[in-house]
Amino acid sequence: MREVAARDKEVRFTALLHHVSLHRLYLAFDEVKPKAAPGVDGVSWAEYERDLAANLRDLHERVQSGRYRASPSRRVYIPKSDGRLRPLGIATLEDKIVQRAVVEVLNAVYEADFRGFSYGFRPGRSPHQALDALAVAIERKKVNWVLDADIRDFFTSLDRGWLERFLRHRIADERVLRLIGRWLAAGVVEEGVWSEGAGTPQGASLSPSLANPGFAYPVRNVSVCPCPCPWRCPCPVPVPSPGLAADDVLDVPIAAARHPAEPRQTQWPHN
Repeated sequence: MREVAARDKEVRFTALLHHVSLHRLYLAFDEVKPKAAPGVDGVSWAEYERDLAANLRDLHERVQSGRYRASPSRRVYIPKSDGRLRPLGIATLEDKIVQRAVVEVLNAVYEADFRGFSYGFRPGRSPHQALDALAVAIERKKVNWVLDADIRDFFTSLDRGWLERFLRHRIADERVLRLIGRWLAAGVVEEGVWSEGAGTPQGASLSPSLANPGFAYPVRNVSVCPCPCPWRCPCPVPVPSPGLAADDVLDVPIAAARHPAEPRQTQWPHN
């Protein structure tokens, strides 16, 4: 998948669900922390692990047959540095497993589309690497100012309609899209009361992989640099610098001059 996605930027993948294999579910289970908080069903890692083989076989069969149903997330709050509370959605263990397996499939598709200056929630990349790249830009380029931006309530503000359109850029497997839609529609439970929720639950394994396409496509399309080179390119144009997370942007104009070519215009996706 990764090679095909990199070779053809327009290809849409029509058969992805079979990549959510039993083996991938085993790997996803191993990635879940044994002491992770349980979801609304109260099932813990230790309980599920007691009959792991049978549980994962049944889960795999339900996913592939379309009988798998997403559960609501359990709403909890953690304090933020500014004194506000950050809402988190705690998924059930099975949702965590399937979401992590789907994330691996999505990464294989979308990694070819993300720009080199993007670091947030990507495999093999970290905020420390983004800061290192930023330091290189400041030390070696002519930098007059740095813009640090953060999108307020990014995950819960994601428009699900636009998110689906962005996903359809690459994904034509309706089974995968329905699976993602079920997670988004599952809602949240807070103090025993269900609500629909908004955007995608922050804290869910799938949320960063959904947020990255929703953020990366507009950023990529409004970039003023007309060449396909990475952000460290010698082109004397302002280009976006590395993002620290899915909702953080650092913009470092490296020179005032611009290419004579016209800037690219935003091209919204079509279903």
